[in-house]
Amino acid sequence: MTLAANHLPQSNGNDGFLVEFLCDGKFRLIQDKNYILLNTASYNLCKIIKNKHFINAIDIGCGQGQIGLCASFFYKIDNMFYLDKNRRYFYIIKKNIEVNELKNKHIILNADFFYIDKIFKKSIFDLVISNPPFHHSKKSIHSKNDSKKNAYFADGYFDIDIFLLKINKIMKPKGYLYLVIPPYLLDNAIYSLKKNNFGIFNIFFNLVNGKISNKLVYLEARKEVKSFVSIKSL
Repeated sequence: MTLAANHLPQSNGNDGFLVEFLCDGKFRLIQDKNYILLNTASYNLCKIIKNKHFINAIDIGCGQGQIGLCASFFYKIDNMFYLDKNRRYFYIIKKNIEVNELKNKHIILNADFFYIDKIFKKSIFDLVISNPPFHHSKKSIHSKNDSKKNAYFADGYFDIDIFLLKINKIMKPKGYLYLVIPPYLLDNAIYSLKKNNFGIFNIFFNLVNGKISNKLVYLEARKEVKSFVSIKSL
Protein backbone atom coordinates (compact mmCIF):
# COMPACT_ATOMS: atom_id res chain seq x y z
CA MET A 1 0.00 0.00 0.00
CA THR A 2 1.11 3.54 -0.72
CA LEU A 3 -0.08 6.86 0.72
CA ALA A 4 -0.54 10.33 -0.72
CA ALA A 5 -1.83 13.24 1.36
CA ASN A 6 -4.03 16.13 0.29
CA HIS A 7 -5.42 18.92 2.48
CA LEU A 8 -9.18 19.28 2.56
CA PRO A 9 -11.13 22.36 3.67
CA GLN A 10 -12.76 22.52 7.08
CA SER A 11 -16.15 20.84 7.10
CA ASN A 12 -19.17 20.30 9.36
CA GLY A 13 -18.03 23.01 11.77
CA ASN A 14 -15.41 20.79 13.42
CA ASP A 15 -12.21 22.44 14.58
CA GLY A 16 -9.14 22.05 12.38
CA PHE A 17 -8.74 20.90 8.83
CA LEU A 18 -9.26 17.41 7.57
CA VAL A 19 -6.49 15.53 5.82
CA GLU A 20 -7.23 13.01 3.12
CA PHE A 21 -4.89 10.09 2.53
CA LEU A 22 -5.22 8.01 -0.60
CA CYS A 23 -4.14 4.43 0.10
CA ASP A 24 -3.04 2.71 -3.10
CA GLY A 25 -5.12 5.26 -4.97
CA LYS A 26 -8.25 3.41 -3.89
CA PHE A 27 -9.09 4.10 -0.27
CA ARG A 28 -9.79 7.64 0.97
CA LEU A 29 -8.85 8.07 4.62
CA ILE A 30 -10.12 11.38 6.00
CA GLN A 31 -8.75 12.51 9.36
CA ASP A 32 -8.82 15.49 11.69
CA LYS A 33 -5.27 16.81 11.80
CA ASN A 34 -5.73 18.01 15.41
CA TYR A 35 -5.73 14.37 16.47
CA ILE A 36 -3.27 11.52 15.97
CA LEU A 37 -3.02 10.99 12.21
CA LEU A 38 -2.28 7.75 10.41
CA ASN A 39 1.36 7.18 11.30
CA THR A 40 3.99 4.68 10.27
CA ALA A 41 3.10 2.34 13.14
CA SER A 42 -0.60 2.14 12.26
CA TYR A 43 0.10 1.92 8.54
CA ASN A 44 2.64 -0.90 8.93
CA LEU A 45 0.31 -2.78 11.26
CA CYS A 46 -2.40 -2.71 8.62
CA LYS A 47 0.02 -3.96 5.95
CA ILE A 48 1.01 -7.15 7.79
CA ILE A 49 -2.52 -8.48 8.43
CA LYS A 50 -3.14 -11.88 6.85
CA ASN A 51 -5.29 -11.67 3.73
CA LYS A 52 -8.09 -13.97 4.85
CA HIS A 53 -11.77 -13.87 5.77
CA PHE A 54 -12.48 -12.65 9.33
CA ILE A 55 -15.92 -12.78 10.96
CA ASN A 56 -15.38 -10.38 13.90
CA ALA A 57 -12.46 -7.96 14.14
CA ILE A 58 -11.74 -5.21 16.65
CA ASP A 59 -9.48 -2.15 16.60
CA ILE A 60 -8.61 -1.49 20.27
CA GLY A 61 -7.79 2.11 21.19
CA CYS A 62 -9.05 3.03 17.73
CA GLY A 63 -8.85 6.85 17.92
CA GLN A 64 -10.06 7.93 14.48
CA GLY A 65 -10.26 4.26 13.44
CA GLN A 66 -7.46 4.34 10.88
CA ILE A 67 -6.34 0.74 11.35
CA GLY A 68 -9.83 -0.74 11.45
CA LEU A 69 -10.96 1.30 8.45
CA CYS A 70 -7.95 0.30 6.35
CA ALA A 71 -8.40 -3.33 7.36
CA SER A 72 -12.10 -3.18 6.44
CA PHE A 73 -11.27 -1.86 2.99
CA PHE A 74 -8.36 -4.11 2.07
CA TYR A 75 -9.43 -7.36 3.79
CA LYS A 76 -12.64 -9.37 4.03
CA ILE A 77 -14.14 -8.59 7.46
CA ASP A 78 -17.82 -9.17 8.22
CA ASN A 79 -18.10 -7.17 11.46
CA MET A 80 -15.59 -4.45 12.35
CA PHE A 81 -15.63 -3.20 15.96
CA TYR A 82 -13.91 0.00 17.12
CA LEU A 83 -13.22 0.65 20.81
CA ASP A 84 -11.93 3.81 22.47
CA LYS A 85 -12.72 5.70 25.66
CA ASN A 86 -12.48 9.05 23.82
CA ARG A 87 -15.50 9.45 21.53
CA ARG A 88 -14.60 12.91 20.24
CA TYR A 89 -13.49 11.69 16.81
CA PHE A 90 -15.99 8.90 16.23
CA TYR A 91 -17.65 11.13 13.62
CA ILE A 92 -14.50 10.67 11.51
CA ILE A 93 -14.97 6.89 11.54
CA LYS A 94 -18.58 7.30 10.41
CA LYS A 95 -17.53 9.75 7.68
CA ASN A 96 -14.92 7.34 6.31
CA ILE A 97 -17.38 4.45 6.28
CA GLU A 98 -19.75 6.60 4.21
CA VAL A 99 -17.12 8.06 1.86
CA ASN A 100 -15.63 4.65 1.04
CA GLU A 101 -19.03 2.93 0.85
CA LEU A 102 -17.87 0.15 3.16
CA LYS A 103 -20.50 -2.58 3.07
CA ASN A 104 -19.46 -4.61 6.09
CA LYS A 105 -21.00 -3.94 9.52
CA HIS A 106 -19.27 -1.36 11.76
CA ILE A 107 -19.84 -1.15 15.53
CA ILE A 108 -18.29 1.80 17.40
CA LEU A 109 -17.94 1.43 21.18
CA ASN A 110 -17.22 4.21 23.65
CA ALA A 111 -15.62 2.29 26.52
CA ASP A 112 -12.43 1.78 28.48
CA PHE A 113 -10.40 -1.22 27.31
CA PHE A 114 -10.02 -2.48 30.87
CA TYR A 115 -13.71 -3.44 30.85
CA ILE A 116 -13.58 -5.21 27.50
CA ASP A 117 -14.04 -8.69 28.98
CA LYS A 118 -17.20 -7.39 30.67
CA ILE A 119 -18.54 -6.01 27.38
CA PHE A 120 -17.75 -9.20 25.45
CA LYS A 121 -18.38 -12.15 27.73
CA LYS A 122 -17.64 -14.69 25.01
CA SER A 123 -14.64 -15.33 22.77
CA ILE A 124 -15.97 -13.85 19.53
CA PHE A 125 -13.01 -12.21 17.77
CA ASP A 126 -10.86 -13.91 15.15
CA LEU A 127 -8.86 -10.70 14.56
CA VAL A 128 -7.58 -8.18 17.13
CA ILE A 129 -5.49 -5.21 16.03
CA SER A 130 -4.05 -2.53 18.29
CA ASN A 131 -1.44 0.20 18.53
CA PRO A 132 -1.83 0.79 22.29
CA PRO A 133 -0.02 3.12 24.71
CA PHE A 134 2.48 1.20 26.82
CA HIS A 135 4.61 2.83 29.50
CA HIS A 136 7.48 2.15 31.87
CA SER A 137 5.75 3.15 35.10
CA LYS A 138 2.34 3.47 36.72
CA LYS A 139 2.62 7.24 36.95
CA SER A 140 0.33 9.24 34.71
CA ILE A 141 2.00 10.77 31.68
CA HIS A 142 0.49 14.07 30.59
CA SER A 143 0.26 15.97 27.34
CA LYS A 144 -0.77 19.54 26.65
CA ASN A 145 -3.30 18.23 24.14
CA ASP A 146 -6.08 16.29 25.90
CA SER A 147 -7.05 14.20 22.89
CA LYS A 148 -3.44 13.25 22.23
CA LYS A 149 -3.02 12.40 25.92
CA ASN A 150 -5.93 9.97 25.70
CA ALA A 151 -4.59 8.42 22.52
CA TYR A 152 -0.87 8.13 23.15
CA PHE A 153 -0.14 8.79 26.80
CA ALA A 154 -3.15 7.23 28.55
CA ASP A 155 -4.20 8.11 32.07
CA GLY A 156 -1.92 5.53 33.62
CA TYR A 157 0.18 2.45 33.05
CA PHE A 158 -0.99 0.21 30.22
CA ASP A 159 0.29 -3.15 31.44
CA ILE A 160 1.06 -5.63 28.68
CA ASP A 161 0.26 -8.64 30.90
CA ILE A 162 -3.22 -7.32 31.70
CA PHE A 163 -3.70 -6.33 28.07
CA LEU A 164 -2.96 -9.84 26.76
CA LEU A 165 -4.93 -11.52 29.55
CA LYS A 166 -8.03 -9.59 28.51
CA ILE A 167 -7.38 -10.11 24.79
CA ASN A 168 -7.17 -13.85 25.43
CA LYS A 169 -10.66 -13.81 26.97
CA ILE A 170 -12.33 -12.23 23.92
CA MET A 171 -10.47 -14.06 21.16
CA LYS A 172 -11.50 -17.27 19.45
CA PRO A 173 -9.03 -20.15 19.36
CA LYS A 174 -6.67 -19.72 16.38
CA GLY A 175 -7.57 -16.02 16.21
CA TYR A 176 -5.00 -13.53 14.90
CA LEU A 177 -3.45 -10.77 17.02
CA TYR A 178 -1.50 -7.86 15.52
CA LEU A 179 0.22 -5.55 17.96
CA VAL A 180 2.67 -2.63 18.00
CA ILE A 181 5.03 -2.39 20.98
CA PRO A 182 8.17 -0.44 21.93
CA PRO A 183 11.34 -2.58 21.79
CA TYR A 184 11.92 -2.42 25.55
CA LEU A 185 8.74 -4.47 26.03
CA LEU A 186 9.64 -7.22 23.57
CA ASP A 187 10.88 -9.67 26.23
CA ASN A 188 7.80 -9.04 28.38
CA ALA A 189 5.51 -9.40 25.38
CA ILE A 190 7.03 -12.73 24.32
CA TYR A 191 6.75 -14.07 27.88
CA SER A 192 3.19 -12.82 28.31
CA LEU A 193 2.05 -14.14 24.92
CA LYS A 194 3.39 -17.57 25.82
CA LYS A 195 1.76 -17.41 29.28
CA ASN A 196 -1.59 -16.58 27.66
CA ASN A 197 -1.25 -19.43 25.15
CA PHE A 198 -0.43 -17.35 22.06
CA GLY A 199 2.03 -18.59 19.47
CA ILE A 200 4.19 -15.88 17.88
CA PHE A 201 4.44 -16.25 14.11
CA ASN A 202 6.30 -13.11 13.06
CA ILE A 203 8.26 -10.28 14.63
CA PHE A 204 8.67 -7.30 12.32
CA PHE A 205 11.18 -4.46 12.57
CA ASN A 206 11.35 -1.24 10.57
CA LEU A 207 14.24 -0.75 8.22
CA VAL A 208 15.45 2.86 7.96
CA ASN A 209 18.22 3.49 5.42
CA GLY A 210 19.03 -0.20 5.44
CA LYS A 211 19.34 -0.38 9.24
CA ILE A 212 16.92 -1.81 11.82
CA SER A 213 15.03 0.96 13.63
CA ASN A 214 14.86 0.63 17.42
CA LYS A 215 11.61 2.61 17.73
CA LEU A 216 8.85 0.02 17.23
CA VAL A 217 8.27 -3.70 16.96
CA TYR A 218 5.29 -5.38 15.29
CA LEU A 219 4.02 -8.76 16.43
CA GLU A 220 1.82 -11.32 14.70
CA ALA A 221 0.50 -14.04 17.03
CA ARG A 222 -2.30 -16.60 17.13
CA LYS A 223 -4.23 -17.95 20.07
CA GLU A 224 -3.63 -21.62 20.91
CA VAL A 225 -1.45 -22.14 17.84
CA LYS A 226 2.21 -23.14 18.06
CA SER A 227 4.72 -21.96 15.49
CA PHE A 228 8.35 -21.19 14.81
CA VAL A 229 9.07 -17.47 15.03
CA SER A 230 10.23 -15.59 11.93
CA ILE A 231 12.08 -12.26 12.15
CA LYS A 232 11.22 -9.95 9.26
CA SER A 233 11.71 -6.36 8.15
CA LEU A 234 9.14 -3.88 6.84
